[in-house]
Amino acid sequence: MASPSGYRATFVTFVIVAAILVWRPLHASEWTEDEMIVRLLGHTHHWGQKGQAIPNNGWSDYKRMTLDLGAKVNIYHQSRGEFFAAVYIKDKDDIELLAMSIPRAGIFYTSLGALNCSPDRIEYLGLMAETVLSLLGTAFPEGPGPQAAGGSVRVKQPSELRFMGGFASTKREVWHRVELIYQAPLKFRYTISYDDGTTHSQGEWEAIEGPFDVPDEEPLSNWLSCWAGTHSTGKDGSHSFKPDLKDSGGFKTFGDVRQALRTLR
Repeated sequence: MASPSGYRATFVTFVIVAAILVWRPLHASEWTEDEMIVRLLGHTHHWGQKGQAIPNNGWSDYKRMTLDLGAKVNIYHQSRGEFFAAVYIKDKDDIELLAMSIPRAGIFYTSLGALNCSPDRIEYLGLMAETVLSLLGTAFPEGPGPQAAGGSVRVKQPSELRFMGGFASTKREVWHRVELIYQAPLKFRYTISYDDGTTHSQGEWEAIEGPFDVPDEEPLSNWLSCWAGTHSTGKDGSHSFKPDLKDSGGFKTFGDVRQALRTLR
């Protein structure tokens, strides 16, 4: 039997920021099976909330976003449909992990903090950002325009979040106050607090295009490459894997990956 999700992993349990978010099998969701299949086969990063015209009412369309968690800062970039995340450790002034998803190509990690091709790490980082994006989308449903600046809104955390193949949910009812400060066109600073005033998270959000973190000339040899593809089991019990990108084993740089994707369009 063939599976379209070439780098799927087993479900695990994580604690994200403040609420217990539990990964579950695909059928345990408010999304229908057909909706999930479309998004998974389409290599969707941001699902948003069910019923939204665009994910998180436009707040998923950032180019750069930071999530300050105290000892660590998560840094997110998006460009050309690619998703990039970095975990920065403040006291060590060092990067703990770099992770990237290129739809139809695969996921890529630096060797730091990633010993295998499980998508858990990148989906975990994506779900942490999705927590913030879902709250921004709920508090300011008109999207990231000037009209959202200067607001402070109390909202309830959504019970379900999805990013790529990762699924997180909480049974707890958690309320937050979301404050948004305008810095420049398409650039905001946000602060999310609990009802008692303690900070949940803070950071910056911007949709200004800039240089991408992983240029075309970046060698793939610096990364753990986890190619998207199809696992198959033969009648004799043998296993095989076919990458979605032909000749991926011969690619040397990220430019080679992007060029191969362009030929598929």
